[in-house]
Amino acid sequence: MRWVPDDEIKSRIERLKSSMQVDAALILQNMDMYYFSGTVQQGFVFIPKNGEPLFFVRRIPDRAKEESPLEVVPIKGLRDAGKVLSEFKINSLGVELDVVPVATLKRYQKLFPEAEIIDISPLVRDLRKIKSAFEIEKIKGAARVTAEVLEEVEKYIHRGMTEWELISLIEYLAKLKGHLGPTRMRSFGQELFFGHVLSDKSGGVSAFADAPTGGYGVHPTLGHGATNRPLAENTPIDVDFMVNFEGYLSDQTRIFVIGEISAGLREAYEFTVRVLRELEGMIKPGVAANELYEHAVLMAKEAEYEENFMGHGPYRVSFIGHGVGLEVDEYPFIARGFDMKLEPGMVFALEPKLIFPGKGMVGIENTYLVTPDGFEKITTSPEGIHYVTWQGKSFLGD
Repeated sequence: MRWVPDDEIKSRIERLKSSMQVDAALILQNMDMYYFSGTVQQGFVFIPKNGEPLFFVRRIPDRAKEESPLEVVPIKGLRDAGKVLSEFKINSLGVELDVVPVATLKRYQKLFPEAEIIDISPLVRDLRKIKSAFEIEKIKGAARVTAEVLEEVEKYIHRGMTEWELISLIEYLAKLKGHLGPTRMRSFGQELFFGHVLSDKSGGVSAFADAPTGGYGVHPTLGHGATNRPLAENTPIDVDFMVNFEGYLSDQTRIFVIGEISAGLREAYEFTVRVLRELEGMIKPGVAANELYEHAVLMAKEAEYEENFMGHGPYRVSFIGHGVGLEVDEYPFIARGFDMKLEPGMVFALEPKLIFPGKGMVGIENTYLVTPDGFEKITTSPEGIHYVTWQGKSFLGD
């Protein structure tokens, strides 16, 4: 079964070939493999500048033939691939050096011992930044699942429920509605899982992940995210999660409160909404991504939230948004110094957040599509603080 239309794969490969300045590209990373082949298998995609691409597959070639329009070459190891590739004269070889381990690169270099290795990852990421109509529909599917889950989950929040139980319930409901599970991230050493549920002091805790919020997590091997602590009353509950719908992600944050929150935190939340509205007004083709970030930072400084904006103190992050697609850290980055111009077809999340150690966090996040004359908001869950009661019942019925 083909999950990605043949014409979609052909268009991606042609765009790569027309832009690359090397004799051939070797695609090794799973999500890049999926992007250019329509499947993920144990193998690699070889794309010559002149000639047809080949998909070398060790496991499982029969499935690869069902899911990919590329010519599949079954192999038992790299020696088999080398026999086929020896016919190509390759002086320069493009490889995704941002993600391929050195030991893996050395193995594949033996296929082309005389070739100069060139980093092709900036080009691949640049190609992936513009989403096709096919991809946009998948991202909208992820946003639809997100909205359906949040609409349902409120009725199950009950006294004694822990952060971990709530995020697990949200993930369970999301999977029933089409969430695949993994939320992939490209950056080395950065780990993602389904999302955050952070209440009370957890929302004000920084963690190792390059994100404005952290949380304690349940163990040092997973040192961020939800804890086994009960949800706290009268404090913001950060519900931030991504859905993976047929490979593509959407990202959204909403704030829940059991009871009421202080006037100060409510005002802080309203400020993050104002930031979001102003940034939305700036989204259009030709605007540099870093202009949105710098404007948000200036707003935070003028409102005297600078030390709490997108983190706290020395642990503040220097971005307010990020591209989403097959991975959560795609181009464009709405970040300091990232002067890439917005273009129609880009999809990214904006997440203005304020973090207060010892008190929690407030903020909001939506996913947006850049259109020829502005933007379309993809995430559709109601905004505003979601006030809930303890009248919910256990999902397990006990």
